[in-house]
Amino acid sequence: MFQRKFFYSLFSYLVIFLVVWNVFLPLVFRKKLQKFFFSSQVPLWRVVSKMEEVQKAVALQTSSKSWWIEQGKEWMRENAYLKLQLARQQDQIELSNRVLQLNQMEVGENFQCLPARVLYRSYETWSQWLLINRGSKDGVCVGQGILCTQGIVGRIQKVTEATATVELVTNPNFRLLVMVEGDPIPHLFKGELQKKTCEKPFHGILEDISEAREKPYPRRIETTSVGHQFPDHIYVGDCVQANQKANRYVGIIQLGDYLKHLDVVGVLIPWTDL
Repeated sequence: MFQRKFFYSLFSYLVIFLVVWNVFLPLVFRKKLQKFFFSSQVPLWRVVSKMEEVQKAVALQTSSKSWWIEQGKEWMRENAYLKLQLARQQDQIELSNRVLQLNQMEVGENFQCLPARVLYRSYETWSQWLLINRGSKDGVCVGQGILCTQGIVGRIQKVTEATATVELVTNPNFRLLVMVEGDPIPHLFKGELQKKTCEKPFHGILEDISEAREKPYPRRIETTSVGHQFPDHIYVGDCVQANQKANRYVGIIQLGDYLKHLDVVGVLIPWTDL
């Protein structure tokens, strides 16, 4: 009931206003009043226009900032990708250089050095075995020597058509006749089990080293061509000390750290096997 009366009253006031506006008020007065009304609205329209411009500017600035942020992230991703590609290319170049050095190694007239990639090396047997990508189809046979540009690595223990298992020089089952600096007769070298392969250097043992007290240390250990597995004078390690056991001396051989980071090796294939 109240709402109905309110609307009736409002309608009545509106009708009275229109009658007064159109009948009783002079035309000139109405024009002046309209002009005053519109002129009073101009500052408000300007404020609204300015607010719209500010909103557009803020939106544009926010959009531009977001665009630059995303663009910066994209550039960072591209930079990281290019660095990765560059590192891979550098690794490939270094790998190619090591292969080239293997091909240029002096291995004597009785051997051919066949480069091979290391495919696999288990952490549990890090100092004992590794797998290479050469097999019987490449002329690889059991017993052939393995080396790298820095020295001896081991020998072939097992062969398939496309791969071969290498017994490392640090394997406790490894045996090899070697020459000791300052000693004219060969000695038997054998590997030593490594319990902490990353923290400590690799070692081997030299059986029954003669004149241990009189010779200075370290003494260089090299391969001998006896057995036709390696040519002469391939580096094996350094005899750093001699320990007395019963009535004989046992040499402690420190092997190179290169054995921990093998990616390319060379298979010594005798020319008689080709």
